[in-house]
Amino acid sequence: MTSETEITTLNRKRGNIKSQITKLANALVDKTEHSIPKLQAQLDIVSRLQEKFELLKNDYYKITNKTEFADIESSLDSVEDDLLNLEVSLKTSINQLKCNVQSVSLSNQSKGAPIKLPKIPLPTFCGRFEEWNLFKTQFNDLINENSQLSDNEKLHYLRGSLKGEAKIIETADDDFSSLFKALEQRYEDKRVIVDCHIKNILNLQVLKRESSEDLRILLDNVKKNLRSLKILDFGRDKLSNALLLNVVLDKLDRETRKQFELTLKDNEVPDFDACLEFLERRYQILCSIHNNNPTKSNSERSKSLFIKTNKPKKCGVCSNQTHSLYQCDKFKAMKLSDRTELVKKTSSLLELSE
Repeated sequence: MTSETEITTLNRKRGNIKSQITKLANALVDKTEHSIPKLQAQLDIVSRLQEKFELLKNDYYKITNKTEFADIESSLDSVEDDLLNLEVSLKTSINQLKCNVQSVSLSNQSKGAPIKLPKIPLPTFCGRFEEWNLFKTQFNDLINENSQLSDNEKLHYLRGSLKGEAKIIETADDDFSSLFKALEQRYEDKRVIVDCHIKNILNLQVLKRESSEDLRILLDNVKKNLRSLKILDFGRDKLSNALLLNVVLDKLDRETRKQFELTLKDNEVPDFDACLEFLERRYQILCSIHNNNPTKSNSERSKSLFIKTNKPKKCGVCSNQTHSLYQCDKFKAMKLSDRTELVKKTSSLLELSE
């Protein structure tokens, strides 16, 4: 039989653990006293209590038989459940406090100094038809639809945006509505705008030589005007692609045109988009070549450094620096045979010196 003294000792240990669990649970109820360090310390205590409880259960197993252990098993299960619930409650409270601290930190950041973005410059319009739609969109977004601005302020901004030819339209008697309407009537001409974009493509500069810069300008102009035409509902089709292909090919330098022709494998009309892709690759190649050879060749450098001097040659008769041999009076007074011999001798000396 098990000694009653040993059982009593184990029961007291169990009661002590249960008492500490109750104390910690009561402290957890008062949320005003919560702090992450304090809760973490209490969680450490629970961890140690769990270790003591495991040792206590082992002691019960050792000194009790099945019947005696069955009588106290429910009490042990109750203590084990209390420890588990306390551990979960403490961890939950710690996580809640961490979330609160994080949300407060984010809130303080949002209340701090706002991010200072660069000022958006006022759009300008100089009277180019193809630039009107872009100017109108930007001006409406920044100024016209700003409810905080009065009509007088909008008029001031509009007058400041007009440059060159567009400025001629305004009069001293205009208000904002009348001036903006006058601009719309003058420049919102779809036919003229479409004509401008088409002419910009037709009048592209012919490339005289291989040049990455010139090729980039040509590509950008083609693509920019085609995008604008598409926005105006003038998309491309088979016929326009064939026409555009011929226009662009006629603007290319001889070498680039030759390289493109070498990529064609049959007698079909080349695809215009494929042509643009080829020109993009061609541009990258030319840039790469230029970057790998940024300096002039030796011959070009030597030519650029060559300085021609007009310093007179020394006279071969009197050693005078102010005149040449053929201007020397002594040379002119010499016999023809002597002069001939002197000229030959002087020429030979010059060749040796070179």
